[in-house]
Amino acid sequence: LGGNPGELVAVDDITGALRGYAKIPPDAQEGEEFEVASNGGGVLDFDAPGFPLFERLAKTRGAYDDDFCPEAFEPSQWRAIRGSPCWLGCWALTFLSGAMVAVWYAPPKRLLHVLAMYALTFSVSMAFVLSMWWEHRRELEPGVLVAIFWTSGTVGVCCAAFLNWSVLHIWPFIDPYCHPLHPLGLGWPEEPPTIFCIAKASFEWVLMAGLIEETMKFFALLRLRPTPESTSEACCCRRRGHGPDGNARPLGPRRLLLDRLLRSWWARLAPTPYAFACAALASGGGLATVENFHYIFFDADAYDRAIESGDLSHALGRIVSSCAHMVWTGMAGIALAQWHFLPEGHPNRPRYRWSGLVIPIVSHGLFDVCSVLRTCYPEEHCMEWPPDSHNW
Repeated sequence: LGGNPGELVAVDDITGALRGYAKIPPDAQEGEEFEVASNGGGVLDFDAPGFPLFERLAKTRGAYDDDFCPEAFEPSQWRAIRGSPCWLGCWALTFLSGAMVAVWYAPPKRLLHVLAMYALTFSVSMAFVLSMWWEHRRELEPGVLVAIFWTSGTVGVCCAAFLNWSVLHIWPFIDPYCHPLHPLGLGWPEEPPTIFCIAKASFEWVLMAGLIEETMKFFALLRLRPTPESTSEACCCRRRGHGPDGNARPLGPRRLLLDRLLRSWWARLAPTPYAFACAALASGGGLATVENFHYIFFDADAYDRAIESGDLSHALGRIVSSCAHMVWTGMAGIALAQWHFLPEGHPNRPRYRWSGLVIPIVSHGLFDVCSVLRTCYPEEHCMEWPPDSHNW
């Protein structure tokens, strides 16, 4: 990070592995060797309390620094990219408004139950995201989390819902007796499902919910950029080609303004690996929160049980789903951070930025097929087909 007195120099251990960074002594001369203790004497370890190394890295890249602004942006545009101002108050107001709506429509005798159901839609996601962000709050401005959360919770949810609905209506036409919502075969319940049918339905779940939802959550993470310089890569509106002199053609004033506006709207600064991990949790939490609203309040059977008998088992089950969503996206976010921050040729650097999606996609699909199998008992239904036909 530097070679002058007072700046940071990389410190390796005897195996050649990067241990951390240490400050160069003020009186050090060029070519002079100096020793640092491995027990914390002058070494800024990656996992030192307070994460001072990453805090310093974030500040050098513009986080929480109102005096820093790259030449390619206006100050207001750069504040938006780094996550300031933060719409955290608007975020809280949105959930408070939802609570007021829930109270308005809740039956008086089930008021606490409805409020508990409402809290379960987002409380786990908020707890996960805010607890990790608080530990690394000096590395990532909260506005970035809000932007990633709502990108996944709006654009991601809408696209995933449409694609899932479309694919879900295609599988039964291929095989009406063995598909994702009925992975039991022709002879059920007199005959048990075959291994082939369950494997076929599992593969279809991986291609459906696993691939679609994990891709949509990962799409929100593509807004993240590790350095101010890399934010220029966030827009595809730049004019390509070269002029007669061999230099890149300059953008016209209107196109330059559009380019800056689009970059400031899309790109968000995540200057450290932990910042990427926090944002990945926010992306998973955003989709999980909006999905929970659907499953808790728009599942007629589960909602009626909660209102009539106070049964909150369905809403409590969404805690597991919320955690799973954030874990899967967190795994993809870690791989994305390695792709951004590790140098090319490093053995731990993924070959592609999306390499971390493979395990989450498969895990998500298998999780969903297990959830469907859990509800397929002989005395209950698995699927109504065609929809609204009352044929189970």
